[in-house]
Amino acid sequence: MTHPLLTKLKITVKRILGRCVYNWVYLKKQIQKALDMPNGKLFSKKTGNNLVTLAFKRWKSCSFIIICLLGTYYGIGAFVSSRIDTRLNLEVKTSTPETHALSALGFVLRAQIDNAPWTPALPAIFPAAVLDNLPNFQIGAKDAIAYFIKYYAQSYQNKHLQKARELLNYPEDIWLFSQTKEDSFAPGSAKQYLKALAEIETFINKDASLQQANKPLLSELIKGVDKLLSDQISDINGYTREHTSEYLDFEADNLFYKIQGSTYVIHYLLTGIIKDYQSEIVDMEQYENVTTALKFLSDAVKLNPFRVKSTALNDSYGANHLIYLAYYLLQAEIYIKDMHHTLDLNRKEITP
Repeated sequence: MTHPLLTKLKITVKRILGRCVYNWVYLKKQIQKALDMPNGKLFSKKTGNNLVTLAFKRWKSCSFIIICLLGTYYGIGAFVSSRIDTRLNLEVKTSTPETHALSALGFVLRAQIDNAPWTPALPAIFPAAVLDNLPNFQIGAKDAIAYFIKYYAQSYQNKHLQKARELLNYPEDIWLFSQTKEDSFAPGSAKQYLKALAEIETFINKDASLQQANKPLLSELIKGVDKLLSDQISDINGYTREHTSEYLDFEADNLFYKIQGSTYVIHYLLTGIIKDYQSEIVDMEQYENVTTALKFLSDAVKLNPFRVKSTALNDSYGANHLIYLAYYLLQAEIYIKDMHHTLDLNRKEITP
């Protein structure tokens, strides 16, 4: 049975290709005739009518060619732009001691808005506008950076960090026009986030060395990490309860990559915290806790399913990638929570 099917498929493909070649040659001849005309006749009404008539006569072929061109443009463009950079442990340079964690936040922010296009705001004319996973990853990373910048801004009470915090709260889907006022121009999201990055770097290079006494407490930063991980696990838990086993689930991958982007930021932040608070972490015997948490966070970031699935929890054969992600986050949270509890107890003992 296979042989007759293959034969029919070959004949069909040959017919389609032959038809395309015929129409392409015919169209080429018509264009060449138009080019051979004097300029006056080339742009005459008659020539325009002939081209319109040709398009109507060959509407199937023209439609097929347009679809192929659009498919090639968006397909190749989206494929080139779709890569999510989840490389961990890249070198983060800082010009000021004890600002490794803050520099790590700036490093990840630059990777999302400067080293790559900011896809959540791209209009439909760009191939990357059809992407789904990368925009959610970038939004998750940006939101996590804004979350932790809040802690630094509150601790340092610095104008640059306060400004960066405001800029990072700017809507992520603005390209050129405002979403709130009809037909009004607005600064692009990526432009605002680049300004936030500049404010963070200005603080690191100029003000951080003068304000080391105001450095955030280690227990406060770990508390922030613990809360963010807890919120992510709760989001997955709530989603799987409501949407598990849906045949057409287009939201599971959005949540998956948004949380993964946030986890990516937490990993870099914790790596910087180890350097900024090394003596305190060692003295409190918390090095094993933080490094083990980093291992589970790394496993969460490395999850790379071909398609995110959210099958029923009692299904022995289907995968539920959100649950896989939640498992690694929960394991990391256990060690972070233990670390937070120990640091909090120690602070209460020291404080009279």
